[in-house]
Amino acid sequence: NSFIYIMFYYFQIFFIHFLHPFFVLQTFSTIIAYLCAKVKQKVLKISTKGMITRLKIYDYNGKKNISGERIRKERKRQKLSQTDLAAKMQVEGIIIERESISRIEIGTRFIPDYELPVFAKVLDVSVHWLLGLTDNKDK
Repeated sequence: NSFIYIMFYYFQIFFIHFLHPFFVLQTFSTIIAYLCAKVKQKVLKISTKGMITRLKIYDYNGKKNISGERIRKERKRQKLSQTDLAAKMQVEGIIIERESISRIEIGTRFIPDYELPVFAKVLDVSVHWLLGLTDNKDK
């Protein structure tokens, strides 16, 4: 973990001194979020009682979530852009970018459990519908 933080620290210094004039702050946060996601994506290390257990992240039918298609379907039905949906999520307290919405919809990004109820609230559908447990969108 300390190695990751050291890499992150040196990346910040490099970015601020050499690349900052060419990028805006939002791009910096997107790059950092992307790098952090890549570091955590393949293998998570969980330390318990001196033992290190490796938790492998699996795909389900080639996708990292089961709700992306329904999120896309409902977003398009409501004529919302991905940027609009990201903005609505941010109003509800979930920091998410348009690119993340795109990755969720195509199935290349996980949806954490705390984001799913907010997607349901913003899209005015039930969590059960997003999970594919029912065909009824009503809450």
